[in-house]
Amino acid sequence: MPKQRKILVTGGCGYVGSVLAPQLARKAPVIVLDFMAFGNHLGNIPNITTVNGDIRDRDLVHSILREATDVVHLAAIANDPSSDLDPNLTYQVNRDAVQVLVELAKESGVGRFINASSSSVYGVKEEDSVTEDLSLSPLTLYAKLKAESEKIVREAASDDFAVVSVRSATVCGVSPRMRFDVIVNMMAKMAAAGETVTVWGGEQQRPNIHIEDVADLYELLLDAPADKINGRMY
Repeated sequence: MPKQRKILVTGGCGYVGSVLAPQLARKAPVIVLDFMAFGNHLGNIPNITTVNGDIRDRDLVHSILREATDVVHLAAIANDPSSDLDPNLTYQVNRDAVQVLVELAKESGVGRFINASSSSVYGVKEEDSVTEDLSLSPLTLYAKLKAESEKIVREAASDDFAVVSVRSATVCGVSPRMRFDVIVNMMAKMAAAGETVTVWGGEQQRPNIHIEDVADLYELLLDAPADKINGRMY
């Protein structure tokens, strides 16, 4: 008997997850697995079950996946400075745990696995248009492990296990778990407070995407025909 749809969102109490999980919960039950290093900003939202736990805990992850039909994997040591604080921990969370999560998800009958990658896997490109066809040249530990996680996810793809990775730009916008270490949010906060917004340099470029747009993309990928997205990176 097929499982009733239930979506696991790892890192669902984080910046993106705190917007995405309530959005997904309007259509199906959601389980959020999060270490809650920055707290739980979801509150008591109907259709969401929150689990305070570590994605490196194999037994815990396995028990949750037995209920899940879909996975959106957001959990990570996020950004370059955090990743560099403890490289060994970053390897464990951003690469090794992904390997185990994918294996257990496939073993548990999960049908779809959406992986949060990053546009940082491209490094610095000279091309005007950076597309999925370009080679990856990650420059930092964070970017390197995101590229390796893509490979892990892609190689697990099968007819009954549809996988896709999202190479998101820097996310900006309002979230219950707000971040002010990203440039657009930082500038908006300074402007709202009447402070002077200083741009150092001025020639540099950085891709950004609004948090509601990236949440809509994850929802779209959960419902898109499997044969259109399986094994792809966007």
